[in-house]
Amino acid sequence: MTLSSGVQGDFNFNLSGTPTAVNCGNGSASCQPCGTTPTTVAINCPANVTVTASGANGAMVTYSMPTATTTCAGSATVTLVSGLASGSMFPVGNTTVIYQATNNCGQSTTCSFVVTVNPPVVSTGQSVGDFVWNDLNTNGIQDTDEPGVGSVSVNLFNAANQWIGWTMTNSQGKYEFSSTTTPALVAGQYKVCFNLPWNFPAFTIKNAGSNPELDSDVNAPVNGVACTDFFTLGAGQNITGIDAGLTSGTPPSPCVISAEVSNVLCNNNGTSTPTDDTYTFQVIVFQTGGCTGNWSSSTGTSGAYGTAITFGPYLISGGNQTITFTSSTGQTTAATAVAPAPCSVAPPCELTTIVSNVLCNNNGTPSNPADD
Repeated sequence: MTLSSGVQGDFNFNLSGTPTAVNCGNGSASCQPCGTTPTTVAINCPANVTVTASGANGAMVTYSMPTATTTCAGSATVTLVSGLASGSMFPVGNTTVIYQATNNCGQSTTCSFVVTVNPPVVSTGQSVGDFVWNDLNTNGIQDTDEPGVGSVSVNLFNAANQWIGWTMTNSQGKYEFSSTTTPALVAGQYKVCFNLPWNFPAFTIKNAGSNPELDSDVNAPVNGVACTDFFTLGAGQNITGIDAGLTSGTPPSPCVISAEVSNVLCNNNGTSTPTDDTYTFQVIVFQTGGCTGNWSSSTGTSGAYGTAITFGPYLISGGNQTITFTSSTGQTTAATAVAPAPCSVAPPCELTTIVSNVLCNNNGTPSNPADD
């Protein structure tokens, strides 16, 4: 080795001033050994997302998670820096989502994308209504002589159980939410809630009778507020059967049904083979409360309450049988018949003996029959 500059020999050099960190080109002042490749970290975000709001509050948006790579030992950690996580409710408008990737060498980098939620498409013509009435005879059905009730507070909630709007019944007991009211009603899932007026002690029974346009649709009230189940409103659809009945008397108890299985009988069908054995059984459907009409079943059979009906035959090899019963107002119950053991009996075992080939031996003494 040849010295090209400086003074040859053994010398001590004094350094003064503050040492300056060297940028190694990898985002860190801690250099790698000579000849090594600097570490890196990279992150890739998904493409921009554009959706249409499902309601006034925005849309639920799910996007692919960013992916990160690194040449540093171990894997890179991906974290949300700004915006909303996948599966969140994004508001109408543009939301910038920023993610950061960090490796074990202390390096980090970011990427971003934009989630655009367009306003909901407001179709015209859809509406929800329409009647609150005084159920004078407490039968849960809108009879022709029963008047509407005015000044009843009615509230509308969306599928997220968020309050959407309020109105009040007119003097005839009518109300309506529509695409022309404020806020404008769009297609989606909703429920309607009614406040119990001060001059009525109770709501009437739900789903009485067989005509859904003439019954009450609200469940039992909670703190004086009775709500319907959630229902779906299509674009341009007019739902006019969301009603509530009020009563000054004591409404009948809700319809409750139950079923009981009895008389499970096996039939061997005249054979000794158990594989073709069948069974029948009887079911009695009972009711309490305001049940009307007959019950129907999942087998297509219908009948009157309290009357035994025979079902079957069913193959025993097919196992137990479960039948669902439904009242005329939609209440259900189920009954299961347990398959019995096969009842075929095999014929008794019979043995038959036959004697043949009886032979005589004279033992070599043909003249002496005593030893034959």
